[in-house]
Amino acid sequence: QPAGTTFGYDETEGAIYLDASNGGANHMRVLLPSYLDSFGDAIYTARVKITKQTANGRFGAMIFRLQDPSGKKIPYIQNAFRYDISTSNGLEIAERTAADAWSVTQKGSVSGIKGGDYFDVTVNFAGKLATSTVNGKTYLTEKNTPYNTGAMGFQVRGARLTVDSIKITVNPNTQITEEPITLID
Repeated sequence: QPAGTTFGYDETEGAIYLDASNGGANHMRVLLPSYLDSFGDAIYTARVKITKQTANGRFGAMIFRLQDPSGKKIPYIQNAFRYDISTSNGLEIAERTAADAWSVTQKGSVSGIKGGDYFDVTVNFAGKLATSTVNGKTYLTEKNTPYNTGAMGFQVRGARLTVDSIKITVNPNTQITEEPITLID
C-alpha cells in the first residue's frame, strides 16, 4: 500500500473502500484470506463502484490466481473495470506477467451503467477458461488463462473503489461453458 492510499470502512456506504485517488497512477491491493489461495476454480462476485478517478484509464479490479502474495505480488490475472465501463476497454481480462508488464487478452464495453453507480461483477474461472460477467450478462471469455491456483483480492489504480459485498464460491469441479447460456422460463 503506497503512501497516500487508504483502505477502510465507509460507514455511510456500509462498504469497504480502497482509495488510490490521491494522484496519478497510485495503486493499492487488498488480498482476501489466504485459505482461498489453493483453490484453482471459483466464482468470484462483488458489488462495486468506482469514484474519484484521476484519469480515464484508471481502474478497479478483482485479482485472481496471484502467484506470489507475500513477495513481489506478480504474476496474476485480473478482471478490471473502469469508471466509464462503456468505453472500448471498460472491462478487461488481463495478466500482469512475471516481467511486470500487462498482457490484455480480452476487452470490451458494458452499456447501461453510469460512472459512480454500483454494479455486480463476476469472474468465473475453471481450468484455463475465465469469463467476466456484469449484472448477470457475460461479456468476456478468455480461453487460455495461465496458472492453476493463487491468491484473490482487489486492486485499484488512480481511483477509489468501493466494495459493497463479496461472494466466493469455490468448487474444484466447476464447469463453465465458452458461450453464455440463455435460460428460458
